[in-house]
Amino acid sequence: MEIKNRQCPMEADEFLGHATPLAGEIAGQPITLEPQAFGSGGFGYYANLKLNVRVNGKQLTLQVGIPATVVGSKKLESASAVAAAVAKQRAEKAAGRK
Repeated sequence: MEIKNRQCPMEADEFLGHATPLAGEIAGQPITLEPQAFGSGGFGYYANLKLNVRVNGKQLTLQVGIPATVVGSKKLESASAVAAAVAKQRAEKAAGRK
């Protein structure tokens, strides 16, 4: 199926204010994708984690990064607006870690 010029029905601030994490599983291990604004200008979900898998009887650790960009979100806002959303998001995460 071909998707061209798809428009997203919301702006980054609305998405970030209302989106909830997505939970799932990869290789039998839980994964959570968190709502995020991307520095590239779009927004969506992101997960970064390490997974352990066994190949030929040997334990391997995989570094996994999953960006899931909302289709059409890069076209909605100026780069400066998304950059501000990214900065706010990072500040909120940093404040939560303290």
